[in-house]
Amino acid sequence: MKKYYPNAFLSILLVALFLAKHSTSQVSINTGLTPQQLVQTMLGIGVSATNVTFTGTLTATGGFIEPSNSFNIRNGIVLTSGNPNRIPGPNNMDSASVDNFLPGDSLLDLYTTAFTQDATILEFDFVPSSDSIAFNYVFGSEEYNEFVNSGYNDIFGFFISGPGINGTQNIALVPGTNTPVAIDSINNGYAIVGTLPTGPCTNCQYYIENSGGSILQYDGYTTVLTAGTRVQPCATYHLRLAIADAGDGIYDSGIFIQAGSFKSTAAFNLQFNGSSSPSIINICPGECATLSAPTLPNYLWSNGDTTQTTQACTAAFYSVSTTVGTCHASSNLVSVRQVTAPPVAVLSVSNDTAYSSVTTGPYAYQWYNDTTCLLYTSDAADERSSVDLGGRRIIKKKNHETVRRCLQTRYHRRLNQNKQQTMKPITARTLQCHR
Repeated sequence: MKKYYPNAFLSILLVALFLAKHSTSQVSINTGLTPQQLVQTMLGIGVSATNVTFTGTLTATGGFIEPSNSFNIRNGIVLTSGNPNRIPGPNNMDSASVDNFLPGDSLLDLYTTAFTQDATILEFDFVPSSDSIAFNYVFGSEEYNEFVNSGYNDIFGFFISGPGINGTQNIALVPGTNTPVAIDSINNGYAIVGTLPTGPCTNCQYYIENSGGSILQYDGYTTVLTAGTRVQPCATYHLRLAIADAGDGIYDSGIFIQAGSFKSTAAFNLQFNGSSSPSIINICPGECATLSAPTLPNYLWSNGDTTQTTQACTAAFYSVSTTVGTCHASSNLVSVRQVTAPPVAVLSVSNDTAYSSVTTGPYAYQWYNDTTCLLYTSDAADERSSVDLGGRRIIKKKNHETVRRCLQTRYHRRLNQNKQQTMKPITARTLQCHR
């Protein structure tokens, strides 16, 4: 089994593209790349690839460079349903086409009402080093705009399968939706040849009209989109990049994939209390924080544990890692800190104000005159070390009427029963531990 990693080949490709015999105001195309070189070009940091296969004709593929960076991908690979040599601008043809007279793809057939043909399929296994993968791409086509909503459009998809993924999933989606990217899902409406589309807009914020354009021959293309999904670090996945004509073998389409953009780099996050862990967790004496990792092939915590969860009971930095072959992935660091409990408060009362003996430190205070009535003198009363006992100073907190009646009833009952200016004993509960 041979592995493919990003290396000096990308530099060689760029030199070849610069030397390609096209105007520097256009997209430059370099054909003749092997399937392995195509995959190698798109790979970035944190991803390794094996088992590369290709279906179709390699004359439908190539490397590209766009010197003006007008669609924000300067270089990469292109897969087409025809021939990439038809891609360089200017846009001076209504139906630039090459029919390769090849079969379609049964998986792409599921996404269109027409039969597919001239399929170009590049697929490979890959291993990510983090819990997500992503790469950048642009889709362009000669079928814009006269075939918008026609019922048959060229089709493409990026299909991933592997651990944690139900079957095969297409990750070439309109941003924020589950809708596959296609001519009918990103456009500014139908328009006959020689006219500009005026709507209705269908996700047209992602569409670039190319009538009269100098860079590409395609009549329209998308903005830079990102395909990505969650994965399990160091597990093996399969990616299938496919594009095909639909309904006929003419009117070419292509997908441009940014060089080096297929990455899996960020440290994956630990979980705490069912959500992504903060970078700092405070625990009280005798407490533990339960940290958990996503599903991994194996686990090695910084405290030596080898299970999916660990109990962080001492102050330290915690992380987990997994290793499979040459793949090593690590989580983010979480600092667990132990907070010292405050001393027990001694209470005193002077001039209708109760005071706590604990007045300094990172403490919060809650004041009670029994087990149910919490007294507030301001919206920040639970952060003060004293409380005013005058009825008028007690301010709302949730059901403020209940709080006021509770205090006044107990206060007057004491006066009537004891005939003296005293109150039922007031207690202050200093929080045992303020996290």
